[in-house]
Amino acid sequence: MQHLPKPYVGAPHFRQYAKGVRGSTYTFIRALSDIIDNAIIGANNISIRIDWNENTGIERILIQDDIPNGFENIYESDSSSPLHIGHERPGQENDSETSQYGRGFKDGTMYISDKIDIYTRSISEKHGENYVHVNFDFDSMIKCDEPAQSYEPATFESINCDTYNSIHPYGVGSTLSIENIRSAINNFGDLQELEKIVMDSISHTYSSILLQNSDKNIFVNGKRVEIENDTHIRIINNPKCVDRMISYYIMVTLDGHGQMTKISYKRVAKNINYGIYDIKQNKIEAQSADVADYNTDKHNENAYEVIFMGTSTYDTPISDILFKNYIRVIRCGRNHGDIPPLGYTANDGYHNHQFNCITYTSKKLNPHIGITSDKHVHVCNNILYKCLTLLHKEKLMSELSSKKLKPPTRDDVSVASTTVSRRGRPPKRNITDPVVTDPVVTDPVVTDPVVTDTVVTDTVVTDPVVTDPIVTDPVVTDPVVTDPLVTDPIVTDPVVTDPVVTDPVVTQNLPSVSTLIRSECEVTCVTSRNAIQMLDSILLCSTNNKDMDDDMIKLAKHIANARGKSVANFIARLLLLDNQLEYTDNQLVTGGSALSKIYDKYIKK
Repeated sequence: MQHLPKPYVGAPHFRQYAKGVRGSTYTFIRALSDIIDNAIIGANNISIRIDWNENTGIERILIQDDIPNGFENIYESDSSSPLHIGHERPGQENDSETSQYGRGFKDGTMYISDKIDIYTRSISEKHGENYVHVNFDFDSMIKCDEPAQSYEPATFESINCDTYNSIHPYGVGSTLSIENIRSAINNFGDLQELEKIVMDSISHTYSSILLQNSDKNIFVNGKRVEIENDTHIRIINNPKCVDRMISYYIMVTLDGHGQMTKISYKRVAKNINYGIYDIKQNKIEAQSADVADYNTDKHNENAYEVIFMGTSTYDTPISDILFKNYIRVIRCGRNHGDIPPLGYTANDGYHNHQFNCITYTSKKLNPHIGITSDKHVHVCNNILYKCLTLLHKEKLMSELSSKKLKPPTRDDVSVASTTVSRRGRPPKRNITDPVVTDPVVTDPVVTDPVVTDTVVTDTVVTDPVVTDPIVTDPVVTDPVVTDPLVTDPIVTDPVVTDPVVTDPVVTQNLPSVSTLIRSECEVTCVTSRNAIQMLDSILLCSTNNKDMDDDMIKLAKHIANARGKSVANFIARLLLLDNQLEYTDNQLVTGGSALSKIYDKYIKK
């Protein structure tokens, strides 16, 4: 038997790697975002300068940041070097960072250009402070004969502080000079068009991060990127959209091999419901709160949370937004793109206005959500998406349908007034007497509501919150009585004896505060329903915001003190019971005033 020597497999040549990157699903914008990802978390300022030639288009792109330590481990070798194609470091496992595969910065630059120069102030414990210039010439690397040498930079040299400062505008950080732009992507009409595309894409990709970090700035040719016109920001800042918001807090349990084994959820809207996804039967099963799997799964270290929410811009001041029932996917504030509706959707003017969003934190869910190496999202054929499809098709699309969102007509209200029970009393009946000729009430007292010779002598209502159905349009042309009184001759006690909320009716359906008059002092109050909406908005926009976390901890301490509880025990009880302290929708909550201030400070602004 002949014994042949073991062959040397080795690493692929750079030319093959570059061919794969340049032939991938990358676009100019995705590649640019991958480069910005390298700095978006650590930097307070990022400047993008685009040099333009009227004849040839983009000549150079400068990306400059103020990351304190620059390319920290630039003197390390092999995979520990940030210049390595497969760079590995502990931070890549950190959920708060956008980097995961250690290749985005390199892939992005070689997709856009044939050459890049790096100027950095590198600070590390091992090597101290150093000013370094590195050059990669991708054309030369492709033509290199030796595969192992084909990945090496053309230049790696130390520079002095003056040279660094002449190139870099900040005292710390790095400058990337991307030149020799590839003709395949250099096809923009003019500089103004390109600036708008870049600024819009940055706002679209990082709006949640910029919202929660007001001191973080990104500039394009000296113009600051603003986020006010981003679709996501406009929707979560619209009170009516927030009021309609339905959120599913989904716990996905993974086994030791990263495979999904269980999915449970909690639905939060005007009411709270629980359920579990039956993997074998592919169906959703409701659960009661006392036996809900969600309450135990959320304490399981192998279970990870996904929030799936939906709302609608229909009949709102931002009804110009037609998201067409698509689903935005965001991890730790970074937008990974939109996926098409998971269920059948009709172009009925209502589903066109439906906005859906998936937010999550753990990188372990990336392959299940469908995040690719270029940080774009695609739909996967797995049990998580089967569960999301059911929730989207059977729940969100139904609950945000035209029937649920259509404003009530006069006839709807008239019919409702004859059928809705009034706290155990018989339903009001339709009175077919002639129409009252003067239904306009100018004083809080109805002066002459004559119905079949029966005079109502005391109908003064001091509380605008009346649980009886109220006809909202007093001008009636049909034979409908505009004041649907009960058949008893006198309404004896319409006055609510609790402290009177002077303006609890929120005409715009927004998370609001009310004012109570106690001992001649105004006290700010929040109902349970509005408190839930505020907390949902805070959670939906949350990233690593220490100031918000501190304010929320102070709020918990305030509530604990108000109830005479130990702070530690109170917080532990909330965590264990997951807010299973039942309130009715209009019941005022402890700490509502402080919560409204946090909402105004971080969200409403």
